[in-house]
Amino acid sequence: MVAEEWRSPAQDAFYELSECVQEEVLAEIDAMKEAGIFSYEHVALIKDRDGNWRWRLKIKNGADHRLIFDYADGTIIFLVLGHRDNVYSKE
Repeated sequence: MVAEEWRSPAQDAFYELSECVQEEVLAEIDAMKEAGIFSYEHVALIKDRDGNWRWRLKIKNGADHRLIFDYADGTIIFLVLGHRDNVYSKE
């Protein structure tokens, strides 16, 4: 089983979402873990503005959110969550 850690920016953004969108985010996380984090079709490796490599999970809902995360020592570390139009400026 893969452990999860939510950093403050991602967690705060999660709780600001509607309950419906929260459920979609959690369902997408579960699907990613079930399929294999790095082989899941909605996961991609991206480079942030500071040149750091991060993983991105597309949340394919009506609002089109993205969840930026790291993976270390068997733990998914959720860093930033937001709409695709502005999530990358929060990294």
